[in-house]
Amino acid sequence: MDNPLDATPPYPHELSFVLRLHRSTGLPGQGFKGRLLHLATGTQVDFTDFPGLQAALQASVERIPAAL
Repeated sequence: MDNPLDATPPYPHELSFVLRLHRSTGLPGQGFKGRLLHLATGTQVDFTDFPGLQAALQASVERIPAAL
């Protein structure tokens, strides 16, 4: 294998998340809220809108060491 990416899984555990949407998401006037769970660390972040989800995901990815 000349390409080091061939040896690494395409979806590493360190980049695995569970997205849980609140039961009110999708109801008229209720917005978009839920919880993001990082599987490798168990860290949970609640969000109340789509930009909040994006920020939580970005912050989680930035905390992961560069060498997966």
